[in-house]
Amino acid sequence: MGYVKFLVLALFIFGCSQPFTHNVTMPPVDIVISDDCDGYRGLAWPDRAEICTEGFMNDDGTITVTQEVLGHEILHIIHHIDKTIRHPHDKK
Repeated sequence: MGYVKFLVLALFIFGCSQPFTHNVTMPPVDIVISDDCDGYRGLAWPDRAEICTEGFMNDDGTITVTQEVLGHEILHIIHHIDKTIRHPHDKK
């Protein structure tokens, strides 16, 4: 009996996460990589399925995309499709 109480207390203190899988199918989205998204680092237009995201041209001609900005803007699109996904500006 003491073992069960310890287990319940341990689960309460450390939390118990349930594994899950949630699929969101995203339609084709146009991604514009630019050094200027109207003065922002990134913008998303979910109704147009378009993203403008910050990028930089390297000396060798390749382009580096700021992953955090692109991910944030993709979250706007995903939230628009499925409200189960938290909006990227929500604090909680």
